[in-house]
Amino acid sequence: MALSRYQNTTAIRYENKGKFHLQTPVFVNGSELAAAVSFITIKYTAGTRLDVLAQKYLGDGRYWWAICMMNDLNSPYDPNLIVGSMIRVPENITDVVKYMKKV
Repeated sequence: MALSRYQNTTAIRYENKGKFHLQTPVFVNGSELAAAVSFITIKYTAGTRLDVLAQKYLGDGRYWWAICMMNDLNSPYDPNLIVGSMIRVPENITDVVKYMKKV
């Protein structure tokens, strides 16, 4: 089963609406994460999808969020993800999750 950045989140009730939402998990600065965990750098090409990269390098496509985090992207569709740019891909998802728990 894939590790999730939502693994340790808690449901919080809106006081005025009686509805629940998930507490937002930590989003780590990409430079800080890159200094803390090992990664490889690859060239982002046309047609490349972050879930496919996550499957190839991290063993599960559901780890696309770790690639986003390491590159300070808000989503796989972030306009800052430009064809031809170099992106960082963490080598080990467990190291990413451990670091997130520390901050």
